[in-house]
Amino acid sequence: FGEYDCNSFMPEWIDPQVARLTTDPERPIRKIADFTPDTDHYSFWVAVMQALLGVHPYHGIYRPENGERELANIERPFHGVSVFNEQVGYPANAVPWQVFPDRLIRFLQGVFERGVRGYNPRDLLEELSWSRCRKCRKSGKDRFSHSRKNCPTCKSETVQWRVPETVPST
Repeated sequence: FGEYDCNSFMPEWIDPQVARLTTDPERPIRKIADFTPDTDHYSFWVAVMQALLGVHPYHGIYRPENGERELANIERPFHGVSVFNEQVGYPANAVPWQVFPDRLIRFLQGVFERGVRGYNPRDLLEELSWSRCRKCRKSGKDRFSHSRKNCPTCKSETVQWRVPETVPST
């Protein structure tokens, strides 16, 4: 920012709105505009996906229908083909994105599939509360905590818990 423009970036973390694909295999992405708070927010939401779900928003295997061309993971941000797309096989070792509440899912779809910028709702993370489904736990289907009113696996209502704001001192 300011007089010190940053030209360094990680290809998987750069906002596609300030970059372009190249034909150079050594440098497949080129930065074409300055970074802004919006581009920083984009990278932040990439980090949230990786930290909470264990998957980058553009990973998984894209198998397009209707004869469309397959896209490499590095190309998919420029075409809005994220893990939320029905034609993307979600990585089996990642936490399913359905554990997120609908509002957060819609926001992330906007960021990664439709290029929505200019809005960084901190409250989406502050309002997360996690739970485990008792019914699925008894049947052995409960693999992940989730932040939904109903279990994403069996749809039964669950009791949610919040991480306390402060940890009591001992």
